[in-house]
Amino acid sequence: MSNDVQPASTAEETPEPPRRGFFMQAVAACLGVLFFLVPFASGIVVYLDPLRKRERSKPDSEETPTEGGPQAGFLFVANLQEIPEDGTPRRFPIEAEKVDAWNRFDNVRIGAVYLRREGENVIAFSAVCPHAGCFVEFKEAREQYECPCHNAIFSVEGERDDPKHSVSPRNMDKLKVDETLLAQASEVWVQYLQFQAGKKDRIEIQ
Repeated sequence: MSNDVQPASTAEETPEPPRRGFFMQAVAACLGVLFFLVPFASGIVVYLDPLRKRERSKPDSEETPTEGGPQAGFLFVANLQEIPEDGTPRRFPIEAEKVDAWNRFDNVRIGAVYLRREGENVIAFSAVCPHAGCFVEFKEAREQYECPCHNAIFSVEGERDDPKHSVSPRNMDKLKVDETLLAQASEVWVQYLQFQAGKKDRIEIQ
């Protein structure tokens, strides 16, 4: 009786590399990265969207004002009857909508102006001293504007009392008033602009 003896293998057989399994793992990894990037990118877009909205909502400086409405860039300050008829200046706050990258705030105080009646007209001056940016005060007893910071003095017309020796490099900054709305509705709308302090010429702060 013969015994069938299988010869011993001299080396272990090497299995064929699982190519299909490796391919599926690679596809799964790519999909996982893709699924991670999509919500991440969406989050970035949402995060930056207020910046895009702000850019879209910027007013066009060339915009033509609507008929019967205020001119572009003008803000409502007061009604005509709130200003003393005798020509005494009165200070009013300037309030406007303030927008940063992600928030919008209504009726934020951004400055102040002095309004003075001159016949049928209204004269508007920025309340900011051109010297160093402090707020000037009108002293009714002396009929002049005075800056409490460095003693700059201006007449009721906004002119420096002594241009040669005044610490202020220029007169008070006069602002435009919407004459149409003043005449038609007795409303005072002012183009409120801010200028660099310490400069001889008026340089608008953008």
